[in-house]
Amino acid sequence: MLPLLLSGLLVTAPLSVSRTPALLEGARAGSTVPAEGGGVIVRIDSELAVLVSGDRGQVTRVVLAFNTQSPSYPYALPDLGSRLGRLAREYAMLCFRLPAGDRKVLGERIWQALRNPDTDFPEFWSYGPLTVELSALVEGGYSRTLGDSGVVDVPPEVSVRVTLERAAAPGWVPGCRWK
Repeated sequence: MLPLLLSGLLVTAPLSVSRTPALLEGARAGSTVPAEGGGVIVRIDSELAVLVSGDRGQVTRVVLAFNTQSPSYPYALPDLGSRLGRLAREYAMLCFRLPAGDRKVLGERIWQALRNPDTDFPEFWSYGPLTVELSALVEGGYSRTLGDSGVVDVPPEVSVRVTLERAAAPGWVPGCRWK
């Protein structure tokens, strides 16, 4: 009986951002920096960052931000949508305790929106008290001729932001902490 009780406590106890490497795709606690206005920014790689913030160290807002204009841009938009969808699902599960069915729909909706270049951004939707905003700006790459140096390929400029936010409410305890 006691182990069962303890396992229930472990499941409901808030998770520390620095103790959830799978949540941050392997980012170490040392990769976090304080964010202006509160919270911390976790750099996943040179182009993807996660901002976690909230009241008194409890995560009530997560922003996944991808920005690039470089030849190293390794993803087609559907691939990027899939990656951001997976991350959003992880945060929705661990920090906001979103039910499994809604998490799946959340990931698929992000993927579908970034897969379709005709989607109007920003998009907003909600799962009960959890609100989601997806905004994207994609400006196509092009080639240009620079005098004697020939043709230079300019890569696309891609900026995608996914925001998950749930207002603090009496009786609700976020599943993650950033302090």
